[in-house]
Amino acid sequence: MEKQLEVRESRVILIISIICTVFFALCLFFSVCFCIRNQDTETLLICIPIFGGLVILGIFLFLDGYRRKLVLYSSRFSYTPALGRTKSFFYSEIQSVVPRGEKYIIYGYDGSKLAVFEINMPAYSDALDYLREKQVKIVPGKSLSDSSFFRKIRDWNLSLHLTDKDAYIRSRYSPVSIHKQKKFTRIMGTAMAVLCVAAIPMSAKRTMSTKWMMIVYILVLLFTYFLFLLFYPKMSLERGKNCDGNHIPLPVLPCLISMVFLLSFADLFQVEEGVWLPMSAVMAVILLIPYLVVLFVRRIKEHPLIILFVACTLFLISFILVPPVNYVTAGRPVHETVTVLSKEQHRSSRMTHYEVVLIWRDTMQKMRTSRNLYESVEAGDSVRVCVRKSVFGVELWNVHK
Repeated sequence: MEKQLEVRESRVILIISIICTVFFALCLFFSVCFCIRNQDTETLLICIPIFGGLVILGIFLFLDGYRRKLVLYSSRFSYTPALGRTKSFFYSEIQSVVPRGEKYIIYGYDGSKLAVFEINMPAYSDALDYLREKQVKIVPGKSLSDSSFFRKIRDWNLSLHLTDKDAYIRSRYSPVSIHKQKKFTRIMGTAMAVLCVAAIPMSAKRTMSTKWMMIVYILVLLFTYFLFLLFYPKMSLERGKNCDGNHIPLPVLPCLISMVFLLSFADLFQVEEGVWLPMSAVMAVILLIPYLVVLFVRRIKEHPLIILFVACTLFLISFILVPPVNYVTAGRPVHETVTVLSKEQHRSSRMTHYEVVLIWRDTMQKMRTSRNLYESVEAGDSVRVCVRKSVFGVELWNVHK
């Protein structure tokens, strides 16, 4: 069978995907080596999902550039996806070719997607002309002018392929209801951002306790996740001005503020050994269950890579939440006075860690502390170890004067 036309990604994209994959693989390798050498478990557990996820994304983009192609023959066409086997179809099986943003989706008469190609593929316009010659219906539409490689990454990583669910959204939700939900989400996002920013000076002035500040940030994260579930699959990480009429922008700003302060809080407390990672995994599973229930109830067949992306994100959030959650659910603290033996500081890829060495519970231990306390004490000075035990039975402690 004579090949008439082949539509696939540019070789430039393939080269860039290889460079990105190798770069992030090296970042993963060297960060793991550095953390193991310095016994920095917390940084290790952050670097592995971040750089590992970027390596997986790079591999997927490489497969997308290397394997995915649409080949048009005289009597039929074939389509090879990034993951999966090649399928062939007759032109008579095509119902229409529909533009979706940067994409052109070839639909069959049963509503299934037969093939997908984009306007950044060098031969896409020739493919449209060839399909017209075969009497295939091309639905008119205006494609987006931004067809850069970075837009492609953003659509895959941030929008969670929600643009592929346009038909599902249009069949179940009216533009009026989506507009009202957008307005509601915008108001709630603004209110949460103001609350997050206001909690900082209120805590500094002691008008709000540290415990209540942590509760604010925890509830902001959980409420944002609730909005994501409530409006899924309409909810998107796309910026508000770039969202179309079918999608609702997720309020990202209050999430970022909350995560930054919860992460800085977690760095000042130590959790008993062997608890942090398992509790993070359990919490991530608990948070993932409602998402899977939403997919089941709304009959959404989501791509496994998207479910994996959501699961990794929930694990990262859970990892950050473990110390604050145990802190706010802890009872009255117990203080023990100990003597400082020496001081140490360690520089990591994220920040400088300050530690004091002391004898506690009959063993020599290193405990993280704030920079102010580190600079105010010397060997031989007395400090207090503040121990809290949460309702989950987890102990966490910090050092203060």
